[in-house]
This record gives sequence, structure tokens and C-alpha cells, in this order.
Amino acid sequence: MILSCLKLCASYGTKQVLKNASLEVRPGDFICVCGANGSGKSTFLKLLSGLERGKSKKSPSFLQIDSAEKMPSLTEDDGSRTVFLLDLPRREIARRIAFLPQSEFPAWDTTVFDMILTGRFAPSGTSYTAEDYSRVKEAARFLEITPLLERSVFTLSGGEFQKCRIARAIAQQGEFLILDEPCAGLDINAESALLKKMRILSDGGKTGVVVSIHNINAAVRFAKKIALLSDGGIVCGSAEEVIVPKNITRAFGDGISVFTHPLWNCPQIG
Repeated sequence: MILSCLKLCASYGTKQVLKNASLEVRPGDFICVCGANGSGKSTFLKLLSGLERGKSKKSPSFLQIDSAEKMPSLTEDDGSRTVFLLDLPRREIARRIAFLPQSEFPAWDTTVFDMILTGRFAPSGTSYTAEDYSRVKEAARFLEITPLLERSVFTLSGGEFQKCRIARAIAQQGEFLILDEPCAGLDINAESALLKKMRILSDGGKTGVVVSIHNINAAVRFAKKIALLSDGGIVCGSAEEVIVPKNITRAFGDGISVFTHPLWNCPQIG
């Protein structure tokens, strides 16, 4: 299965932030979306995940389905292997795409375990099974937050709560994991550890991971591809292809240099 968007367009009031932005995400991908403040990273991820329609009259994002795969929730099957996200029921989208919004606050007092368990609603509904409980524990172990499971969400630090939100998205087990600034609230070590975890998750080959992030230098160390937003469009490719002076100047302006890190042997900016 492939998640694609073609020529996305979106505006903030009279300001157009996305102009013909396109991206393709496959299982096994780990793509970091970078760009200046206000460049449209969050808007792009919402459009990609099917949460917003943008300026198009049709859904801007679609799934390319394998020929053998069924879409049982569709009432009609015209034989097309391209399915637009906004033509799907919300729960069907959630089965396939786990989306983490940029910010969120606890809505009620509950345990971390039960908070993560809500990520299992799309695949299971309210009748949770032993497998659902197992997925919660598995996601917590993966992010190393098992000691937090019985804690109240109201007692967590900002960084702890962020990790719990990410664990909930992982427990959802969609084919695509789209995270809007998951490193917000994390210190530099926690940021590197999280990006490394996302790389490991994508290396399993079953999940395509898309992350928006401000720290380009951290992104290029772990991501398989960089998607750089500038002037409403996207340049996507390997770090070596994308992090070059011309693209960086276009995205961030003058005064930023590009160099190769002597230890990691990857592009860095400064």
C-alpha cells in the first residue's frame, strides 16, 4: 500500500502556504518533513492524513491499494485500486493511518495505560481484547515508558505525556504513522532516542513513518528521506540530495551554511 498526495494547495487566510506539494509514502519509509516556521508543515500533514480537504474540491490524498487487498467498509467497489481518503469512513482511515497532532492536553483523569488503550478503538471498538492490552504494553515497552502505565496522566511531565501520546499512536498499528512535531517538549537526548525508535519501527518494513521536525541536524541522522518545504512546494530525497545550499537558502534565507559532519558523515547546517 502507498499513501500519496499530489499537488496539494492550502492557505492561511490570504497567504498560500502550499502550492502543488506532492509526496509518496511507502511502508518502510521514514521521512522527516522540515521547513521554516509557518511553511505549512502541520497543514501538510493534516492533508496527507486525510484530516483536511484543503483548496481542492476532492480529497487531496489517496491510497494505492494492492490488487489482492479488500476494502470491506466501502459500499461500492468499481475495481479501482486508488482510494481517496475522504471517501473512506473515519474509522477506516484510522485503521490505516495513525496521526499525532502537534499539541494536546489530557481531557480527563485516567491512567497512562487506559490513555494508550484508546488508540485501539479503530481496530477493535470498545470491546477490547487481550490482544489490545498486549499492544498497549508492547508500545510502552518500545518507548520505554512501562513504569508510567499506572500513573495518572495528570501527574506526567510534558515530555512524559508526549511519549505516552506517541505510544498511543504506535498501538493503533496503522500502516502509516504520521507525527506532527513529536519531539516538542523532549530534551536533546530524548529527541535522538525517539528518532532512533522511529527508524527502527520503519525498518520493520510494515510501517511508513512521517515526522515533522524543526531540528534538521537531528533529522538527517536518522531519517531515510528528508522532505523540505519551501515556497509552498516540497523537495524530497536523501539528506545528501536535499540538504544542499540552494535548497536551504530557499527554505530559510541567507546566512546558513551546509557542511558534512566529521563523525556522522552526513549533511548538517549551521
